[in-house]
Parts: sequence; C-alpha cells; structure tokens
Amino acid sequence: MQSERKVPVPSARSLLGRRSAARRTVLLATGVTIFLLSLALSTLVALGVRGPLVATRTTLAAAAVIDSSVVVSSAPATDTAAQDAGVRSVISSVFAGVPVSVTRSHIAASGRRAETFSWTITPNDRTIRPSDLGALAKAYSTIEGRVDASGVAHSPAAQVSGHGAQTVSDMRIAIAAIGAVLPIPETVLSLAGIIALVLCARLLTATRENESRLVRARGGSVRTLVLADAVEMIAPAAIAAVIGAAAAQVYLYLSLSVPTGALEVAVAPVAILVAAIVISGIVGWLAARAARGAPRPGSARAEIATTLSLAALLLIVSGIGTWRFLQYGTPAAGQPEDVSALVAPALLLCTAAILSLIVFFPVTGWLQRTAARRVGFVRVFPARTIHRNPRLFAGPIALLVISVATAIMASGYAATWNGFLSDSTRLVTGSDVRATFGGDATATDASSVLDRGRYLKLAGVTDVIPALREPAMIGDENITAMGFSVDHAATIVGPQSSVLDVQALTTELRPPTDPLPGIQLPAGTTALSVNLRAVSAVGGPATVIATFWLADSVGDLAPVSIPSHRVIVGAAESDQNPVRIAIPDGGPWRVVAIDGTVSPTHALSKLQFGLGSFAATTASGTRELRVSDPAAWKAKGVVFNNGTSTAGPSGEIGFRRSTVKGGTNTPVRLMPPGSATVPVVVTKALAQANQLRIGDHLDVEGQWASFDGRVSGIVPLVPGVSSQASLVADLPSIDSGFLRSSEQVPALHELWISGSPDTTIAREVTAAGDARVTAASASVSRRFVGGAVTGLWIGSAGSAAFAIVTLIASLASNVRRRTREVGVLRALGLAAAEQSRMRRSEIVVVLVYGLVIGALAGVGMLTLVVGTLARSSTPEAPAVLPLVLRFDFLTPVALVAAIVIASLLAIGRYLTVITSSAKVTKP
Repeated sequence: MQSERKVPVPSARSLLGRRSAARRTVLLATGVTIFLLSLALSTLVALGVRGPLVATRTTLAAAAVIDSSVVVSSAPATDTAAQDAGVRSVISSVFAGVPVSVTRSHIAASGRRAETFSWTITPNDRTIRPSDLGALAKAYSTIEGRVDASGVAHSPAAQVSGHGAQTVSDMRIAIAAIGAVLPIPETVLSLAGIIALVLCARLLTATRENESRLVRARGGSVRTLVLADAVEMIAPAAIAAVIGAAAAQVYLYLSLSVPTGALEVAVAPVAILVAAIVISGIVGWLAARAARGAPRPGSARAEIATTLSLAALLLIVSGIGTWRFLQYGTPAAGQPEDVSALVAPALLLCTAAILSLIVFFPVTGWLQRTAARRVGFVRVFPARTIHRNPRLFAGPIALLVISVATAIMASGYAATWNGFLSDSTRLVTGSDVRATFGGDATATDASSVLDRGRYLKLAGVTDVIPALREPAMIGDENITAMGFSVDHAATIVGPQSSVLDVQALTTELRPPTDPLPGIQLPAGTTALSVNLRAVSAVGGPATVIATFWLADSVGDLAPVSIPSHRVIVGAAESDQNPVRIAIPDGGPWRVVAIDGTVSPTHALSKLQFGLGSFAATTASGTRELRVSDPAAWKAKGVVFNNGTSTAGPSGEIGFRRSTVKGGTNTPVRLMPPGSATVPVVVTKALAQANQLRIGDHLDVEGQWASFDGRVSGIVPLVPGVSSQASLVADLPSIDSGFLRSSEQVPALHELWISGSPDTTIAREVTAAGDARVTAASASVSRRFVGGAVTGLWIGSAGSAAFAIVTLIASLASNVRRRTREVGVLRALGLAAAEQSRMRRSEIVVVLVYGLVIGALAGVGMLTLVVGTLARSSTPEAPAVLPLVLRFDFLTPVALVAAIVIASLLAIGRYLTVITSSAKVTKP
C-alpha cells in the first residue's frame, strides 16, 4: 500500500517571501503610514529640542546689550586693579557653569556725574543652551547682593542695571509655553499613527485569513505566524522610518540648524519602528489564534464594553487634567510640571474621538429608523449596515474628528496668539517703535527738546510724538504717569479694539478747552523780539532774567532764557529794554508761560516787570504778534510759593511787587487763563487700590513736578507701560498742570513712532547718542512660540493624512468583506449602479459625521483651552489685559476641502471596484 506524501510543517522563513510578495500593496500602504509618522514626529521632536536652542541664541544675538545683559556699576576703589580682579572673581563664582563674557568700562567724572567703573555681563549667544537660562536668571538676580557683600570686590555701593533678567524671564516663559503646546500634536499624531498602523495590520491579516487557517491546519503554530508577521514588517518599516526621519532632518536643517545630538535624530524613527513591529505582532497573534477552527464572528458586546470603559477612563482623566489646566494654566518656568494639566488638551482630543464613536451608534440607529419609513431597499440597507457593524469605519471617524478638531484649535490658537501678542506688545511699547534717549531729568533749556522732525523724514514712518514717562506717587503708592498727545492717539497707539478702545480713551482724555493757550509763533520762527521793562522806585542794584516756556502741538516744552538784564531803579514806567530770543528748531511753537526772576542785592520797592511788543523773525521777515489780552496773564504764586498774584502793567504781560527782599532770588511765573486740573485715565488696579471713581480728584506727586488730576476713565492698562498701577493723560494737559503748580518740569526722553520704519531708524537713534530702540514686532515669544504653532499645523495635517490612509484601508478591507455580499445582492435583483449608490451613501454618512463632530469638538477645544494657551504663550502681555478669541477660517476650510477631495478620490476608486464586481458576479 502506497503511503500518502507527508506535507512539511511551514516555518516562518518559508512563509516570509511568498506572503510579502503577495501582499506588497498593503505593505506599501503600511510603509507610507510609517513614513508620514516618522516625518511628522521627527519634526515635532526637533521643534521641541532644536527650536528653543535656536530661538534662545537668535534672541540673545539680536537683542541690544542693555536688553540681554546686566551692568554692575560702582565707584572706584583705592586700588582699581584689585577692585577689578575682585569683581571678576565674584562674577565668575556667581555665573559658574553659565557661558558669559565680562567687559569693563570706565566713565570719567563730568559735571554732576561721579566717576564710575562698570562690568557688563553678557551671555555668550553662540554656546548658551536653554538649560542654562535657569542658572542665568538666578545669577542675574543675585549678582548685586554678592558684589555688595563681598570683601574682595571692594564695591559696597554696587548697583545693577540692564534688562537682561527680564529678557531671560521672557525666554523661559516662552520655552515653557512650547512645552505646553507641542505635546498636543505629538499625542494626536501618535494616536493617529497607531490607529492607522492597527488598521493596516488588520487589513494585512484579513487578506491572509484563509492562508493562516491553512497553515494552522498543516501544523503551523501561532508563534510561526506571529514571527512571520513581525519579521515581514521589519524591512518596510525600517526603510520608511529612516526615509521619513531623513526628510525631516533636511527640512529642519534648512529651517533651523544642525541636530543637537544623535538622540534627537534617532528617538522618533526607532520608537516608530518598534511600535510598528509590536502592533504587527499583536494583531498577528490575535488573528493567528482566531484562525484555528471555523470562522467566528466578533463579540459586539465585548467591543462596546471595551469602548465604553476606555471612554469613561479618558473622560475622568481628561476632566481632571482640564480642571487643573484651566485652574493653574500651563507650567510656569522654573516650577515642577503638572503632567495632568500638560496633557489635558491632547486628552480632550482623544476623549472627543472616543465619544464620537459611542455617539455614532445611536446616530446610525436614528438614520436606520428614519430610512425605514421610506419605501426602497436601497435607502434602508446602507443605514442598517453601518448601524449593525459600526467598527467598519471606526478608525476613519476617530481620525477625522481628531484632524478637524486639531485644525480648528490650531487656527484659533494661531490667530488668537498672534493677535493678542501684536496688540499687547504694541500697547506695552506704546507704538510700533519706541526710542528712548538719555539726558537731564528736567527740561533746563532748548537742548532737551527731542528732534521729532528728524524721524518723521525716515522711510515708512507715518507719525512721531514725544511721550512722558514719570515715576510718581498717589498718597503712599508708587505709580507710573504716562502722557502723550491724544490728537495723535489714533495713528500712534491704535486702533486696538480687542485690548484698548483708543477712541474712547481719546474722548475721555481730551480737555474741554485748549490746555496750553499762549502767544502763537509763526511756523519757521527763528527769533522772538520783546520789549522788557523792569523798574523799581527805590532799592539797590538788581538784575532780572526772563525765561520763556515754549510748547509745540504735541506737548514738548522748551525753556528759553534771555541774558541777565539790569533793573532800572528810580526810572519812569516807560523805560524799556529790547531783547531778542533765539527760537529752537521744531515747532511751530507758542509761548505758554514766562518766568521772571529778580536778584536784588538790597530790597526793592514797587517793582514793576512787564513784557510787550512781541515780534517774530522768520525767513520772510519780521512780523508783529498780537496778544489778545495781556492783562489776563496772571502771576502763579503757588509755583514758587512767594505770594505774588497781582496783574502786570496795562497793555503788557507782567506783575507788580510792593517789596522785594534783597539777597534772594524772587521768581514769578506768568500764565494765561486755563484749567489746572488734568483729566486722567487710571488703571483698574490703581482705581481699586485707592477707591477711585469717575470724577474723583487725585494729587499726582512726581519726582520733579506734580499736578491735580481728575479721573475721567478706568482701563485695564494704559499705553506704554506694563505696570498695573499707572495712569495716562494728554501731554499738553499735563504740561499745563506742571507749569501751574511746579517750578521744574520733567524732560521728555521717549519718542513713539508709528508705521513700518526700516532699519535706518536704529542707526538714526544710535547716532543720537545715549539711546535705545524698542520695537513692538521684536517680541521674544514670537521666535519661540512660532515653532509650537507650526507643530499644531503638522499635527492637524498629519492626522488628516492618516484619516485618509485609514479610510482607504477600511475601503480596501470592505471590498474583500463584501465579495460574497455583492453576489447575494445581485440575486435579490440589485443592479451594479444601485449597489454603488448604497455604498456611496455609507461613506457619505461616515464622512459627514466625522467632519461635523470634528468641527463641534474643535469649537469646544477653542473655547476651553485656546485662551489659556495663548495667554501663557505671551509673556510680554500683562495679566490684566483682556484676551479675545480669534479664528482664521481659511486654513480649516482648506484642510476640510483637502480631506473631502482625497476622500472622494478614494470613494470613487472603491465604487469602481464594487461596480465592476457587481457586473461580473452572476446572480
């Protein structure tokens, strides 16, 4: 009897070549999925590691020295060499491990300025790393005390200046914001990639179901099949992961820099390769176990229970994380990270995807019941099919929800962050560009006038105004008083409706009448001729000096004095001395106040001081100026507290004094009628601290001058300052208040410039001497957080790509599943066109459902997390500023359009296969 030939038991090695060649199309789809995942995750990893490094070095390299460093200043010690060595020793100790450079400079004594030595500590922008910023911030905050307390430094009165500490703080906050945003796309892409890989692996095992049963029937073990699946995945997965990582590195090299290390390059592709092999093994193991015996339908109840359990767990965890996220915001620089708050946005997206799958079942049930009310099998069958087997399209639905929700959140975050950053930095800067100049603290002569016209001529500049920034006090509270011309507020400060209503601010600050009336000088006036009369009935020798306070239309003041003139003793009232005053450039000017200072050696009796017959000299000649009511110019005795309050002689601007004591200077300020009360707008914090309401009066006491204010408005923050305790007023009104109450007037040191000035403005300001430029567009966080915004777009686009991949995989799987079903439907009388229409209805329901639920989830994410993310990503913005959610419709619409177009192409191919199969299948 002839024995039957024994069939050899197949091994993993013998299966590998045949299986891979037969399923190369599915393996190609799996490789594309791994390539996209490797490309996206490698880019995100580099944005989180390489991005902050490049942004840190770029920020420090672009910043002015005063913005990136601190300066330790001290009076010279007896042994300056020992002092230098001691200070450097302390600096080396405090900044140990931090790459900084130290330069020493010497400022010689001049005028009222004492001799000083200074040491400028600047970070090395070529070698510093983000991890050094914490130590750098700590060193900046302690260096003054360490130098002051150190005996070897010989500098017990050392002082520290510079804005380096604030710049470092802003960079650390921006890096923390990156750490709060990038986990969202990383988690989303990881989840989307896993879903896509699982579906590809399931499709691969589904196409081999009969083959696996045959192998098991011939004695092949589960281990053999799993090993074959895992080994089969290694080559395509490794090739795709390496190519994706390499493509990402090329892009990152061109946009950022070289990698920081091998780990940054290898972590994403290696993790993806391992995940692909593990997923292939797990799915293969489940399929190999099920391949023993007759085919068994899956347990719907088990799948539903698993989905509900996972949804409940995600809902609880994401709820706790969201509560902590909204309660405490994103992790602050230098504080331990709250993991639950950090991953809350990503968990919310995952929860939305799971809930969309749960809600899909009742929605399809409702569609089934609705369709059943109509006549026609073609209408009822698609709804019943997807209702009874919702897992067919679970993957595409989940990824559609995630991709659309991420796109909406990314668009809202980018628009809100950009708008809030632009508005807040422009509000804190005061304008597009702020130029700050050094100089005397008070306006002593015409040299203190800022050359506004010089910058108005620069290309791109639309307007330039001077601004006042004066430390002051209200009661015992320190505040900052700001002032600028409200006539220019619309072009300089606004419009910024989302942060500050400039139109309302202008209305509240505008005085009811001209705050600085006076003698208007024609444009182009170079000199002013005046007849001066100073006579006394009796007394000793005396001199008089007249100081003319000139004001331009934007509120800059220039005191111009005439040389000392002798007081005529015992002369008639008609005795006059013609004087000529040089008028500074700028203007047009008006004379708003006149000081007369008498210096007698002996007491004077019946002193008369008068000014009359004003004439302006211009390029076209001399022009007489008319003073409408000279007698209305009154002596403001409160300015110098000398009791002078009488009017001047008839027809002149002047005053009379019955007795002037000898040996003293007796000044008097003459001004036309005007209000001494200045309308001010205060911040909400200042109003609450002092219980101020609209209409209340307050005394603003500055270092050199003071004025009486009346509250006309309350805002979250005033332009040009980040301090919550501050106020703002019309600069000409402040000038009037200063001149009517104070002997000295603070000099202006800032110019606010609007428009799009080119780089020449920095050269012009630098050429002016002790000056620096602050641009609203030069935001620290813009260099950092821009990478996080890019990461969100990558996450959204990657999720959309995986959604299309999983949809194609699901459709390919359905083709195989429904091979027999096509024949049954043909036997029931359904033509190929009718079957195509039914399948199209199924996919349309899935596509529309995923897009609608994704849009709803995106709106929810926009409402819940975007505001907190945008605020934490803007360290320059004061906390009191209101944040308005914004949205850019273009990008989400473009993404949805791309998803729809790609889906329609996939659906078209799917329907073509179904139609062809139905045509060739015999009923």
